[in-house]
Amino acid sequence: SYSRMLVYKTCPGQYYDRYVLRNQIPDTKWPATVFGDSLHKVLEHIIQWVQTDEPYKAVSKQLDTKFLECFSEFQKQYQKEKKWKVSRDYDEKRMMKAGVDFSFNLYDLMKSYYSGYTIKSEEEYATDYKKGKIDVDLNGRIDIQIVKDIIVGVGDLLTGSLLTYDAL
Repeated sequence: SYSRMLVYKTCPGQYYDRYVLRNQIPDTKWPATVFGDSLHKVLEHIIQWVQTDEPYKAVSKQLDTKFLECFSEFQKQYQKEKKWKVSRDYDEKRMMKAGVDFSFNLYDLMKSYYSGYTIKSEEEYATDYKKGKIDVDLNGRIDIQIVKDIIVGVGDLLTGSLLTYDAL
């Protein structure tokens, strides 16, 4: 998957530990993990709003608070279970602003370019595409799938990347 390749490119040792040895610590939840979980939850709402053509005014009110609600909900759950950990440089205010801003940008992108397409979130997928000399292999959990008869684009929330088939 794209995420695995990015981990390997960043640090082969981390890749080996995470995917080969599988020595992850499942009991600890860091703010960055909760940030990602919250974006995934918001993405589910964004997909629904784009596909049901909700008015922008109604959506913007919800986008203003949805990320904060999701983050707070996850944070409370993990604090209650004593899994929540923070580092010295944890800046919750900055993180909340970034999450809300990213939510608006993601909605605008989906609404502007992919209205009329089917958008799916968090699905396992395995396929490959060939176009000329370019071969794309999709294998694993995909954060965003943009579909019109076939998958025409995929997105990764970790990197903020969106790859469309037409761009190849």
